Amino acid sequence: MNAADETGLKNAVAPARTYRLQLLWRIFLPLSSLAMLFGGLVICYAALTQPGDLPIEGLTAIWLLGVATAALSVSIMVYFTGWRVTVTDDMIETSNWVSSRRLRRDEIAGRKIVQRWTVVVPSRAELKSICLPCHLLDPDTAFFVWLSGLRDLDAEGLRESTAAIAANVALGATCDERLRKLALAKKTAAGLKFTAIVLGLWSIVVPFPHPLVIVSLAVLPALATALTLLSRELFRVGPGTNDARANLGMVAVFPALAIMARMLFDNYMVSWLPLIGAAVLGMALSTVALMICNRDLRQQPLKPLLVGLCTAIYAFGTIGEANALLDNSPATVFQSRILDKHIYHGKRTSYHLKLAPWGPLHETGDINVPSDVYDELEVNKMACVLVRRGALEMPWFSVQACH
Repeated sequence: MNAADETGLKNAVAPARTYRLQLLWRIFLPLSSLAMLFGGLVICYAALTQPGDLPIEGLTAIWLLGVATAALSVSIMVYFTGWRVTVTDDMIETSNWVSSRRLRRDEIAGRKIVQRWTVVVPSRAELKSICLPCHLLDPDTAFFVWLSGLRDLDAEGLRESTAAIAANVALGATCDERLRKLALAKKTAAGLKFTAIVLGLWSIVVPFPHPLVIVSLAVLPALATALTLLSRELFRVGPGTNDARANLGMVAVFPALAIMARMLFDNYMVSWLPLIGAAVLGMALSTVALMICNRDLRQQPLKPLLVGLCTAIYAFGTIGEANALLDNSPATVFQSRILDKHIYHGKRTSYHLKLAPWGPLHETGDINVPSDVYDELEVNKMACVLVRRGALEMPWFSVQACH
């Protein structure tokens, strides 16, 4: 592009230019927000009008889910309806129905990408960043010319990160050797990511052999954590477009979610409180430890909290599965009448029995059972509930036909 063309493009943004979301998104987002709001209100109504089949904890959880869904729909509607961005040569401003945010060019440090959003970063801490959903906008060439005039913080950070690794004498004697180790770390991370995705899908679709699936899921997040702690110069856990190190985020998160889902599918606790308490304790310890070891994160509390949340998910699934798989205690047998049975056809077919109160559980409950157990049991017949102590002293139970 010659100087005349650049001058012409620069003049194209001299007057204030306003950009809005693409027409499809201007229609879709309000409609989807209204649908979510309606769904949230329906969930709240269902929770408040339940005839008493569910325990109070279950009703409270359903009600909170409805409130959260309604609140999210309102926030989406308020934020995106009427949203627009206005640029001139020396200013950028975003606004919606209730708020606006503006930065002058001399107040801007640069731009970076966060989860497909372009973030305009201010040069002073007291100013707030401006987030631009460029993939949802309907911009023109002048808009991208304006953005390209800002410093690319991601590119600068990536160059600095790569240079720091190349200069780290702990990683090898020469620059080429250090960069080869970085390339090997990225190949290792890619292989582990592929393994994590395959194992996660395997655990949900065909979880057989079950012990091997659970052990494999439990090992991967621990391996990702160990690699990050032992070689933090080459590995990281979490996003970072300006970080040259190999990312093991998917290796830590995806198996943790899968093992939690497997735990909820496989096991039923007499009381969920001990398992929830262990998960919350794991979250608290990991969050505090991370903030103590990395003082810079004290200024970014969201990152340690996200790590803590992933730890809680992992602890919930791993401890729950270990409590059942390692349990050799004898079973105490209770009998419960089957009040109803039904099959749920979703992404995954599941078979459910509604049981009358039994033993330590004084309220009716809906549980998921294997298909062969479902076929063997009939409504108004008795089912046998086998309660075991649990390897970690967390009693759990399973259901089968009485013989």
